[in-house]
Amino acid sequence: MMTAIQSPGSIQLGISDKISPLTKVYNALPSFYTQYSVNGAIVQYTEGNFGCFFRQELHNKDWIIGWMNIFITHPQVLCVVSALPVVTLQLNLEGSFCTKYGPLMTSPGECSLLYIPPRSKHRCYFKKGNYETVFISFSSRYLEIFMDQHPLLHTLYQNQQQHGPNTAALPFFYLPPLGLEILHKIRHCNQEGPLRQFRLQCWINELLLLYFTSIEQMNKPTAKHKADQEKRLQIVEDYIKKNYQSRITIPELSRIAGLNTTSFEKGFKKLFRRNPREHLEHYRIEQAAHLLKTTTQSVKEITYAIGFTDPNHFSQVFKKHFNCTPISFRKNGEPLHTNISNR
Repeated sequence: MMTAIQSPGSIQLGISDKISPLTKVYNALPSFYTQYSVNGAIVQYTEGNFGCFFRQELHNKDWIIGWMNIFITHPQVLCVVSALPVVTLQLNLEGSFCTKYGPLMTSPGECSLLYIPPRSKHRCYFKKGNYETVFISFSSRYLEIFMDQHPLLHTLYQNQQQHGPNTAALPFFYLPPLGLEILHKIRHCNQEGPLRQFRLQCWINELLLLYFTSIEQMNKPTAKHKADQEKRLQIVEDYIKKNYQSRITIPELSRIAGLNTTSFEKGFKKLFRRNPREHLEHYRIEQAAHLLKTTTQSVKEITYAIGFTDPNHFSQVFKKHFNCTPISFRKNGEPLHTNISNR
């Protein structure tokens, strides 16, 4: 029988052998990145022709808090590297990137518990932009405290104990403002001595409690929960109506609703009888029809005014809804039959 792992594993970012000779590694942050510093953390800063990334870690015998910031100037593939079997709470704060955790899209605000196999290298695809994520890894002993909170946690625990070869993940949810406040406290904690470790551990426990409470609420919808979700979805619809001219993404709307993308899209369609993309398109076309009737703006001008980026695509979508082109609609008035239906 394998001995219980008494120490948590560290999660790092790795680079390919091809660009490794072109990179430099330091144990301190440059002055222009001090705004991202984590009090009392061990620092590793890496820079190269792709940009830079740095990891800041706070260590304890039962947990490691790893803060990662990534600044990409040219698209790059980086690897999530783990020497030991790791169970970690991942909290993604900025940027969306593809990874082999399923695979899945990791979007800003997402939070989940993951198991990462030992000696694994999970390729992550980063576009140009900024990224920030936090990994809180746990020892087996620490995980035992929470074993009864979620049945799948037993699976992660057993994988860690037995050095399982496959990545696994529990359901994710979007981190609420309280979670962000806790992370802010962890980053700026200036307490010294044993009390510092106690405070950090209390905040970690709060994050885990927040995670399991949110998962439980997602799995046990009540009348109050349903009403709260409908209220948040109504806020999303109001946001669409106020910002339809801008680029709107599903992850963005999910964050506003405080739901993961799957729950958000399912709940939105149930409430509005259209999925979010269809609802946005429907509203934009309604606004286009209004502008065609009441203004002298050109079709091209209307295209950009309602949030489309290509006049030809706009005309195709408009025809799908109204069975005629925008020009015909303006010339002949509203057609006898349309595919536009009210909620």
